[in-house]
Amino acid sequence: MAYEGSDYAADCVDPASGVEFSVTENQTVVQTGLADPAGSIAFADLPPGEYVLVAGVPGDFASSRVRCLNSADEDITRHRETNQIAVTLQPGDEIACNWYIVPDDARGEEPTPTAQPVEEGSISIFIRACPPGMTVETLVGDVCGVPPPGVTLSLFGDETPLAAASVADDLWIWEGLPYQDFDLFVNAIPDEFESYSLGVRECCNARGALDVETSAETPDTGYSLYLYQPVEEITQPTEDPGIESE
Repeated sequence: MAYEGSDYAADCVDPASGVEFSVTENQTVVQTGLADPAGSIAFADLPPGEYVLVAGVPGDFASSRVRCLNSADEDITRHRETNQIAVTLQPGDEIACNWYIVPDDARGEEPTPTAQPVEEGSISIFIRACPPGMTVETLVGDVCGVPPPGVTLSLFGDETPLAAASVADDLWIWEGLPYQDFDLFVNAIPDEFESYSLGVRECCNARGALDVETSAETPDTGYSLYLYQPVEEITQPTEDPGIESE
């Protein structure tokens, strides 16, 4: 209650038993379950890919502090939205997370009866660099890796530019968005790449942008932007005319 410290491991010792956790991929829940009496839960048999982990935090708790380590003890936690994180699961990887749930107001006050839910969502753009020779027609997202720096994006709603809440080489996030359609502009990509697609959709709509959206059905929407390297052309050797003798 009213916690303002930072030593979560030492101070947050009560197990979060009974809290629901879910694993989602492309806005689809692939596994879900409740934490056991010790506050533990495991999700197994997940193929490599991009996932979002979601905690069903009780109503009198506000947020989470999460740290996830892969098999190499690297912290791979990426904030996505309140009580949600994004992780990349590599082949053969095992990810372990410590998830601390932080109280907001534990005074037991009842919410104001007239309070209405805020209809806000978020859009996340996961950026992946595909290997040489891959195109949108041969796309296998699981083999595309972390991109080099150089991607710049813009999001517009009703012709108004919107500021990103978080920017990284492999993930851009916009938060506090109304439920509607938006225009996503890819302003620049790294020099070694020549094209891109949003999923399997290539650019563009009539405004030169990619269509993205957030809605009541999928308030926190994630998209994958794939970058493609130039396809090398195979030059056929010319025939040797030979030497004619008289």
